[in-house]
Amino acid sequence: MASEYGELVNLDNLHYAKVLNDTADSYQTGTNKYLAPAAEMKKEAKVDTTPRYYDGKAMFSSSSEAFTNITLTVSGVPSRLAAELTGKPYDVTRGIMVDTGDVSKAPYYAMSARAELGDGGYRYYQFLKGKFSLGAETAKTKEEKVTASTVELTYTGLVTIHEFTMPDGTKSGAKGVQADTTDAAFAGADAWFSQVQTPETLGKPGALTMTSVPLDKATGVLESVKPVLTFSNAIAADAVTVIEADGTLVAADKSYDSTGKVLTLTPTATLTSGAAYSIIVAGVKDVYGQMLAATAIKFTIAS
Repeated sequence: MASEYGELVNLDNLHYAKVLNDTADSYQTGTNKYLAPAAEMKKEAKVDTTPRYYDGKAMFSSSSEAFTNITLTVSGVPSRLAAELTGKPYDVTRGIMVDTGDVSKAPYYAMSARAELGDGGYRYYQFLKGKFSLGAETAKTKEEKVTASTVELTYTGLVTIHEFTMPDGTKSGAKGVQADTTDAAFAGADAWFSQVQTPETLGKPGALTMTSVPLDKATGVLESVKPVLTFSNAIAADAVTVIEADGTLVAADKSYDSTGKVLTLTPTATLTSGAAYSIIVAGVKDVYGQMLAATAIKFTIAS
């Protein structure tokens, strides 16, 4: 049986996902993607402890934890990925990253990994919000013996603005979560990298589903209708359109709410009394990469 005190002897499965939204109302990320072959991870939280003296003794102390500094050693980072992680321009037509020296546009990312415990089992890590920066990168000439040159990535882990529900029912922002397979209560290892894990979610993302207003085959719909599609997950892409009965495209503005789940279609002109229309739901992909089967929602305007 694996010991819960096993040493950390291997690191793999580095993943990253862009933080799409971190507000009081919601926390959302994009698709979890493979980062790079991992060699080492050093994690150190910045903690400040201030003792207070009374009667010539240190009787009380207060502590605060700031950011967590994580240094990753990986085999290499493609220029395309380096640009993505640091927010620097990348010319896809010529395949070049432009190093502007400006890191102000670096996006926030979630980052996850797995470490093997020495006598069996794994520890899973999920950091919820931070920024990447490129560290040391060494290139050497060939020698008689092979000399491996690695790349360092620094990830600065921060506390989310969004407050999650804690195990005791209180609300708090979070830097991340971690779990050991040696704990019998932990059953989320198989799906850890399928999405960003949070204090409120564990395992695979829910299936992508949709509801609509108006409903399919609805009649007596107002001419001023603004159809609304509500999805179970935040949406990354869509090709939703509104058409007339003869297939003519209806001009309509599309907008999502702050959660990325509610799509409102606003026709630019009043719809025709008594006419039939269809909402063509196609090309819908959620932030986890799941596709929704294409469908049509038909409705008729009141005469």
